[in-house]
Amino acid sequence: MDCIPCAIHEVEVERLETDLLIDHGAQQFDAGGVDGAGGLDVSLLLRPCLQGLLVDHEAGYRKRKRQAAAAGRDIRRYLIYYPRVPPRSASGRVARAHIVAPAQPSLFDTPAERLERAMQSGTRTTWYRRMWRLGGIEVTDGFLRGRLGCDTEVGADNWSEEELDFIPTRLAGGVASPFVIRLSDFAMVFQVRSPVIRVTSFIGALKSILREQMDQNWDIETISRNRSFPEWRRSVARVTRLHIRLERPNPNYEGRPDVERLIEQMRLSSATLELRSEDGIETDTDLAQQLLDHVARGYGQASAAGTRGAGDLAVETVWESQLHGETLITGINIDPDTGEATFEELFEEVESVEVGEEPV
Repeated sequence: MDCIPCAIHEVEVERLETDLLIDHGAQQFDAGGVDGAGGLDVSLLLRPCLQGLLVDHEAGYRKRKRQAAAAGRDIRRYLIYYPRVPPRSASGRVARAHIVAPAQPSLFDTPAERLERAMQSGTRTTWYRRMWRLGGIEVTDGFLRGRLGCDTEVGADNWSEEELDFIPTRLAGGVASPFVIRLSDFAMVFQVRSPVIRVTSFIGALKSILREQMDQNWDIETISRNRSFPEWRRSVARVTRLHIRLERPNPNYEGRPDVERLIEQMRLSSATLELRSEDGIETDTDLAQQLLDHVARGYGQASAAGTRGAGDLAVETVWESQLHGETLITGINIDPDTGEATFEELFEEVESVEVGEEPV
């Protein structure tokens, strides 16, 4: 199909040859330059085409022409130019990791062969009270791809004709993250789908599957730097998110009076704080330092997201207390309907990953 600019909508348009019933009494527009299409009705140009209501000029032409004449209308063949709807776009986040095979070599197969046998569609594990499953596993040209997801439930108030009222209901659902593993060195990229699937939850669930299936101490490490929070903080321009889970300490709150007041005065067994600021969170304040110190003493968990670089070169990096360091999070295009990254995008991403030595 040919494309020309559309003066009305200023978007790309496509040409389609068809018959239309033209209402000459309606508002016209000048389609000069379009073969024989001067004076086309704007509404007939746009609405029928966008809704898929164009008339097939091969079938019933004479009958439609008579019907048009009886209605005081005319029917002609035109080259109709209609707007092309641009594809929607969306962005997601991808993390990098490295699967580490156990030190004991096998006399019968390679680590890659063992990994392929362990990662089969339908394999499942329970991790943090959720059922996790592998699906869509395929091995192609030295890469293993698939999805790792977990079951979730959402609340809904469904209308009941019998009760004539809204009934609270729990509906089953799920979230999955696509991933790609390069079998030559076990480099891996996977989509982060917060708040359900974070870096730590994905790695923990996949590690559980590998250890259960192979009865060996397989490990997964984020491709990152081992850093303390102060070291990580000095490397980023600003901290945009801070997620902290606090637990009641044993024995005391030495040097952390604000944390003590929060937990003790409200009689909490734990507390979860979600802090966000696009302008940057002030992590040098006394309160922030107390929260992070509480986690550092082993009474909770913390994760922080920050940006490094500026403009088009800016990337997001995530620091996790559980991982004792940072993980580089990169942006990636995703399908706006499914919310998932395409495997083509993930293949390109994993090709840029460097993990050092190949697995034993």
